Amino acid sequence: MSAVKDFITQQLAATGWAPYHYAAAMRLRPDKWAIGLDCRYEFARSNAKPELPGVESYMVNVESIGLVEVLARCPDNLAERMHLVLGLNVTMHEGAKPEEPARIVTMEPEQIRYAKARIEKLRALAMQEPPAHICSLRSDILAARAELERMPAEDAKTEDNEAPVANTVVSNPVSTTTQEPHEPAGTLERAKSLLSETLKVGARPAGEVLDAAAGAGISERTMQRAADALGVVKTKGGFGSGWMWAMQ
Repeated sequence: MSAVKDFITQQLAATGWAPYHYAAAMRLRPDKWAIGLDCRYEFARSNAKPELPGVESYMVNVESIGLVEVLARCPDNLAERMHLVLGLNVTMHEGAKPEEPARIVTMEPEQIRYAKARIEKLRALAMQEPPAHICSLRSDILAARAELERMPAEDAKTEDNEAPVANTVVSNPVSTTTQEPHEPAGTLERAKSLLSETLKVGARPAGEVLDAAAGAGISERTMQRAADALGVVKTKGGFGSGWMWAMQ
């Protein structure tokens, strides 16, 4: 399942509605994409929206984002429900739908230079050996490794003739159950074991689970894949609250 379809499915299960728009998706799940440009790229290259029974398409205006297509199981109080989770003013829109996202994404030269510099900085940090003790340097190294693992392979390229994201054509989604190219053997199984142990006593904040994973040298991307494999239920708390993870 692609990152976009996975996001839509999880958001529908948690709240009954899911925005088909990269800016709204990034605001809801900043943990799911490496950076905003990555999120926009995933939405632009995604296949057709998943056909889900009982789900209809609606248009809403979201403060600071604009016109957003929303997939929802029920339109009742949709704007109010979105406002509670997004923390932004939302109003229903009556009118034509926006055009489908472009199938090819092009970044501006300044964006490409910024992306390259940022990736080089992350790679230099990720190559360092993290200290055995808990400190800010260890956290930064583990965070850099996790962010690089979350990036699509083409975004991580830094050669002058291989600009990340620029003029990239749609490719087939990669299965979330296969091992990542630079993931040590057995990491996914360790992530599943850690997840099962952490959630066996009940629901826990997602941030707490991911912090424990980082301390064990497991990336956030791997934990997300482990959670999908185990069928972990992810729910959003009330306004101002974070995500909670729980075993089924």
